[in-house]
Amino acid sequence: MLLLVSILLGFLSACSQEDSVVGLSRRELSDLDLKLDFSRVTKNGEPRLQVQVSFMMPRAQMGLSLPDTFMRKEALYQRIENLEVLSGGSVGNGKDNSIKILQAPVGQRVSYRYLIRSYQENADKNDSFSAPIIWDDYFQFVGSMGLVMPLAFRTNEELNLKVQWDMPSGHQVYNSFGAQESSQSIQASGMALMDAVFIGGSTIRAQQYTVRGRPVTIALQGTWDKISDRDFADVLTRLLEKQRETWGDDNFPHFLVSITALGDGCTPNKPVKYVGTAHVNSFRAYFPGACDFKPDMKQLISHELMHMWIGKKIKVGALRGHIDGKWFTEGFTDYYGRILAYRAGVLSEADYFSTLNRQVEKYSISDERQVRLAELVDRMYRKRISRPTNSELEMVPYQQGEVLAWRLNKRIKVETKGSSSLDDVIHDLLSMAASAGGAKNFSIDEIAKSVNRFAPGIFMAEYDKINNGGFFNPPKLEDCAQPTSSNYLDFSTENKQYSNKKPLAYRTIKSGCSKWLQ
Repeated sequence: MLLLVSILLGFLSACSQEDSVVGLSRRELSDLDLKLDFSRVTKNGEPRLQVQVSFMMPRAQMGLSLPDTFMRKEALYQRIENLEVLSGGSVGNGKDNSIKILQAPVGQRVSYRYLIRSYQENADKNDSFSAPIIWDDYFQFVGSMGLVMPLAFRTNEELNLKVQWDMPSGHQVYNSFGAQESSQSIQASGMALMDAVFIGGSTIRAQQYTVRGRPVTIALQGTWDKISDRDFADVLTRLLEKQRETWGDDNFPHFLVSITALGDGCTPNKPVKYVGTAHVNSFRAYFPGACDFKPDMKQLISHELMHMWIGKKIKVGALRGHIDGKWFTEGFTDYYGRILAYRAGVLSEADYFSTLNRQVEKYSISDERQVRLAELVDRMYRKRISRPTNSELEMVPYQQGEVLAWRLNKRIKVETKGSSSLDDVIHDLLSMAASAGGAKNFSIDEIAKSVNRFAPGIFMAEYDKINNGGFFNPPKLEDCAQPTSSNYLDFSTENKQYSNKKPLAYRTIKSGCSKWLQ
């Protein structure tokens, strides 16, 4: 559902402020001797996570970035308390609440510490998905939610850091870099550190698995009435196996899955609230405790796992937050999340089409279905008061991207007489990303060139609909399914008579679907 693409949002504007060291050299980064120490403390009888950061100062002044925005949650710096320099320097205020100024002599070790607190008293616990959880027996946060770090460390260059966990007896600790290690030596970029998941506590149920020769930790917190730990493990390992096999990629030295029971949910005839995000070598989700293991929940897991490739390695979009490329990074991820869940045996053919139909139906009757790309970006990120964003608008890139992926897949299969598919385009893009160092932000022309290798000349006409607000009709899948409704019509042109909002969906499923789904 949700891709973590907003790590930079809270501090991009701050980069031009007081930070005089953006652009540290590799040597300066290698000489930092960065250390992070975590411990559990209490304040006024309430649990806190204490973080102590120390390193050798590369410059006399550095801008410290406090957590600010994560997804929908803003002002996360309010969760940071008692920030103080312990030795070697001083800290002062910056131009806004998310920036502090650290001063110390060059080459001297400086050390500062602070507390992370959980949601405010009487706040909805569900807001914790986008903010740190700090309970007596459990904690969870993403680096960008809880780490106060110099802006200059937020780089794609690797950092050498040591992490120490001083936890109460019986507490387990897991993160994107390892499992059950009280002392860690980590090589990771600053951006990977901010994208990492950190969890710990005394009530975690963790199991270790091996997928294609690589370790996977599944850490569960809380209980579900109708879903067993084995159910989660079966779905997750099947999906990991199939996705890694499909993309020929087992480069995951360690992988962490964190699933937390939060909220009741599953009230009849009401929306079920669950959410997930993908992170470096990790995935986390919140599922309500009273639910069955619904096909849409399995699709969410598959979607987020698929972000290890689309979103992490294949990036699209030049604007802040890559919102202009969300039709690809979310829409194509929905397509592959769903279809690889089917191939892995996690979704049946009936499940596949029922979950797909819900998206096609919502798309076909959405008031936002013909939004132009420039307007979508303007409303979602510039927050125009005259036409603000809404949930229908924000789902359009997911919906149009998945239907576009289906259209391209069909055309490629037809043009190549079944010898190629959209899978080959993704393999092509992943190869280019690997050649670029592991990840690449692709231009529209580069995507078009790759698609055109298999079905010449089809991509730009399709992409024009993204730009200009055209509607994507789902393709007819011969001998399998076709889009129908009681008032089916072509949405590629405006039709003022379509006022009853009768939904469009795949209604007829026959026996020849395998050639389209494999």
